[in-house]
Amino acid sequence: MSSATSPLAQDAGLSTGCDGCGEPAATEILRTGDRRFGVPGDFAVVRCAGCGLVRTTPQPADPAAYYPGDEYYSYQPPAPPTARVRARVRSAYAQDQGDTRMQRALARVARDRLMPGLPPGPPGRILDVGCGSGGFLLALREAGWSCEGVEVDGQAVAAAHTAGLLDVREGDLTAVDLPAGSYDVVRFWHVLEHVRSPAEQLRAARRLLRPGGTLLIGVPNARSLLARTAGDAWYYLDVPRHLWHFDRSSLARTVEGAGFAVERCRLTSTPTALVGTLGYATGRGERLIDRRDIWYGLLPFAALLDRAGLGDAIVLTATPRSTAN
Repeated sequence: MSSATSPLAQDAGLSTGCDGCGEPAATEILRTGDRRFGVPGDFAVVRCAGCGLVRTTPQPADPAAYYPGDEYYSYQPPAPPTARVRARVRSAYAQDQGDTRMQRALARVARDRLMPGLPPGPPGRILDVGCGSGGFLLALREAGWSCEGVEVDGQAVAAAHTAGLLDVREGDLTAVDLPAGSYDVVRFWHVLEHVRSPAEQLRAARRLLRPGGTLLIGVPNARSLLARTAGDAWYYLDVPRHLWHFDRSSLARTVEGAGFAVERCRLTSTPTALVGTLGYATGRGERLIDRRDIWYGLLPFAALLDRAGLGDAIVLTATPRSTAN
């Protein structure tokens, strides 16, 4: 994203203040519309004057209008995991016997770059928040995970049920009736940036996790090289579906404020943002994302950006703090 330019004294519409600190004052960074689907609307991306958390304003009154069910990728019927995906998942949890040292090293690369959303093992009970139609849960089930999900879109939930994922529930995490302290992992994979209040979602997740359980979050990095330089062509900006734009510091503060202790916060990027941004910048849209030769060719560059602290994707793991702390 470009540097701040003009003050925004007060938010309009549904965005009345910062979810991190409650401060309404903010500074505008850029203004844009919906580049992905072209749904009408004008939105500003602003930085909170209090804590620096970046947000989109106004928040759409009807968010569903910006998620066309016939186009939005995570709402489509899930395909069964391929043999390659099944092998990657099994390798991640040491379920394939007889691997050589080289094969184990390649499995780690595949896990970190090709399937970075895998939760830590051993397999247990997982709740995937914003799971869409459940394609990732199908892969986890191959490794022995007991898979449940929560999704606000009814069409996606119906597709998950058709695929055999009957424990995917329709609704918002803060309103769905789920047993407290019963999950080994609660996962928000590129979901937390979409919700009205990340803090409320995280507090709900803390109630559901067992003591010692794992919170797993993946979000775009608003301080990546592309975010700083590409403006509204940055693929992961995705306004107005992305309501919050985290960097590692603001994400860690949000998680800690909800009662968690951060275990690890790192950059683990795939080439998706690189390819998508190139498509937007050249006027080719998302057509380049289907070019797997380009995608795989950019894997080393994505890893290099992570090493430099400039990658596009943050992965954070945390555990619930004891109420005695």
